[in-house]
Amino acid sequence: MDEVSSLKYYLNNHPNIANENQMRWWIFNRDSNGIETSGAIVKKQNRWFVNPPKMREWLLQGEQAA
Repeated sequence: MDEVSSLKYYLNNHPNIANENQMRWWIFNRDSNGIETSGAIVKKQNRWFVNPPKMREWLLQGEQAA
């Protein structure tokens, strides 16, 4: 299994990627931006988790992920 971390852990360890508000915006708009279908984020038992390698891929793909 790829490295997976809680949303809070990811944000604390990658402050140069996004802040909490930006990440929440991406999650809120996940149906249109492709972040969830890419596997970059996963919801389990009402908590969000981040897969850092897939998050990196999603970020590098930009608008193509949508």
